[in-house]
Amino acid sequence: MISSGREGDPSSGVEIAREIIVQLITLSSAIIVLSGSLLSDTILKGGVQDWVKGTLIASWSIFAVSILLGLLALMSLAGLLARRRGEQPVIYEPIPRLLAIGAVLTFLGGTACFLVYLAAVALGPESLAPAGPVG
Repeated sequence: MISSGREGDPSSGVEIAREIIVQLITLSSAIIVLSGSLLSDTILKGGVQDWVKGTLIASWSIFAVSILLGLLALMSLAGLLARRRGEQPVIYEPIPRLLAIGAVLTFLGGTACFLVYLAAVALGPESLAPAGPVG
């Protein structure tokens, strides 16, 4: 849960940003684990179209990038606090902001790919079966 921090504390904005980034990392990790458990029900049984496999692999890759950007954003926030001891930290400095925006955007992209995968699985065998010869 996101706390509001102490009133008037200049680092409360940094703390809120940190908590949001930690939540994104946790959600990305959880979705990777969840999709890994679904893997045995769909892809490992065989007979799955390549595009369905591709959406799952793309979501894993994008979530991994989101986790990496989130960790880098956390490290930059820690560095920001360490650098500004006694001064008011500014969370809108370019590097932490760009890393956090990148983490959010890649999380959204990974979620979109994972939702496409789930929709393909929910549609049933027609979307999962390999495409046969046309004609």
